[in-house]
Amino acid sequence: MQFSSGKTFGRYRIVSDLASGGMASVFRAIYSGPSGFEKEVALKVMHEHLAKDPHHCKMFEEEARTGAMLRHRCVVETLDFGVQEGLPYLASEFLDGMTLEAATTRFGRLPVDLGIFVLGELLDALAYAHVLKDPEGKPLGLVHRDISPQNIFLTGDGRVKLIDFGIAFREGRAEETRTGILKGKFRYMAPEQAGGAKVDGRTDVFSAALVVVAAMTGRKPHAEADDTRAMILAARQGVDLDSEEAQGIPEDFRQLLTDMLQLDPQDRLPSARALPIAQGLQDRAGSAAGHRALARWLGTANPEEPKKAPKKPRAKKKTLEPETAEEQGRLPESEDSVLGPMGIVSVLLVLGIVGMLVWLARSCGG
Repeated sequence: MQFSSGKTFGRYRIVSDLASGGMASVFRAIYSGPSGFEKEVALKVMHEHLAKDPHHCKMFEEEARTGAMLRHRCVVETLDFGVQEGLPYLASEFLDGMTLEAATTRFGRLPVDLGIFVLGELLDALAYAHVLKDPEGKPLGLVHRDISPQNIFLTGDGRVKLIDFGIAFREGRAEETRTGILKGKFRYMAPEQAGGAKVDGRTDVFSAALVVVAAMTGRKPHAEADDTRAMILAARQGVDLDSEEAQGIPEDFRQLLTDMLQLDPQDRLPSARALPIAQGLQDRAGSAAGHRALARWLGTANPEEPKKAPKKPRAKKKTLEPETAEEQGRLPESEDSVLGPMGIVSVLLVLGIVGMLVWLARSCGG
């Protein structure tokens, strides 16, 4: 099925493509309701070839169920779920901005003060998600499992949003009865996740710290690993915070990151404890960190745009060759002209005098 701009999909009108993944495509769309009501959304539609697979449909449904229970300022909001023309779909709030991965690719390293801010927002979201309960009051045991630069969204007005709970662990999910299942992006996995062991909130804490370190240093974790197996093995060896790229990280923030990146989950700082420390760092950063500072950073001129030529300093008056003025498509004029009004008068006087002298010389000669 083709989803071109203007196509109607149930109550939604497609505006443009946003992204495409292994399970679904995401579109910018307009929801149309009664009495001319409209709302812009991100519409995620399962690929047609997977829509008949019960396993993938179940995963998609679980993502919608999980998203419907999440209500936090740093978590993307799920608005609607259903099936249209045989295709499961999921509508969520439309976010105007870019992922952390896209931002660091475009603008370079994330400044340290903004790294503190982004990590604090992530920890706030995770502290909320990890203790979330279902409507009956039973803990969900929710673990995102895919904290990565692609799943952290930065909006143009400086908000941080955690997106894509598509592979989140939740107690009671049927597929979780199997052990040794590896899900997530290997480069940002905690050691226990890479080893196929049971995960919990501390797993997300490790990944969040690793993502922020990578964004601040401009160095991908386990960059030397050239395949998936090597990355999994490297994940069990820890992260080096003494690299040259990490030297600009303040000592107290470095200590927080160290506590979050411990190889053994038992030694690791859980998100609920890390939050006050990160908040303290944010408060101390003052105006250097926060929504407005992040928005300003994201507002950096796009390097892909052609740079304007610098203005040339005004040159001192000098004689221009006639062809130069002709090439510019104009005659020299005003005070920047080679010959202003007085100059022209002077030239005419000189020419008149010369003419008179020539006439007198001819007369005398005659």
